[in-house]
This record gives sequence, C-alpha cells and structure tokens, in this order.
Amino acid sequence: MFLKGGFGKAQCAGPDMGHHNPFAAGQCGPGAFLSDLNLSEDQLLSIAALKGKALSKIAHAKLDMMELKKAAFKELLQPQVDKAKIKGLAEEIKVHKSQCVDLMSENLIAFSEVLSADQKSKLKLSLVKKFLGVDDILEDEEI
Repeated sequence: MFLKGGFGKAQCAGPDMGHHNPFAAGQCGPGAFLSDLNLSEDQLLSIAALKGKALSKIAHAKLDMMELKKAAFKELLQPQVDKAKIKGLAEEIKVHKSQCVDLMSENLIAFSEVLSADQKSKLKLSLVKKFLGVDDILEDEEI
C-alpha cells in the first residue's frame, strides 16, 4: 500500500498500516526507482547479487551491535557500574556503526558502477521528483 505524507515523502505500509518494507518493489522503495531505468538482465543480476551480499553483511553487523547494546544495558543495571567497561562497549558500538556505513558506501559505489550514464541521469531526475513530490502532484491533477 502506498501512503502519502509530508513534503514529497511516502512510505510503504502493510495491511496493519504500520509495517514498513524498505526493500519493496512497486510504488515505493528501491524497486520503484529501478523500474524506470530499463535495466538489462545482466544489470538486474548484478544488482540482485550486490543486494544479497550487502544485506547479509549488514544484518550480521547489526546483530553484533545489538549484542553489544544488550551488554551495555546489562552493565548499566548492575549495582556498581564499571565505567571503563561501558566506555569500551560504546567504542565497539561506534566501530560497528562505522563498518555498517562503510559497507553501505561500498555497496552504493558498486551499484553506481552497474548503471550507465544515461540510467544515472534518469535516476537523478526520478529522485529529485520524488523528493519534491512532483509525481504526487501530477497524479492528483489527473484524477
């Protein structure tokens, strides 16, 4: 389901209207932007491989980060808090967050390398239109 909201913003939601799927195809999510690019079969396969690889790595990093956060909260709830331990866990969390950003950056670069200059230009225009809500305005006027 497609919901409009705010200044050119949209979100994907399930039947309960609270479920957000950032990887949905169709009217929202990355699939919406890719559908207008006329990707070749090779490009689609490359992008699918990149997505699978990135999601796996990021999921593992997030799980590790959740464990670190649990350990930090557990320590915070102790009668005597070990400040050095908390600071150490906080540093480990920062490292994991940085790794996630690096993984996403590497994936975006690899994705960019799959697209042609023409496709990048189309994608840029599509993202600007989406940000400004131009497509939503045009759809509303057609009704």
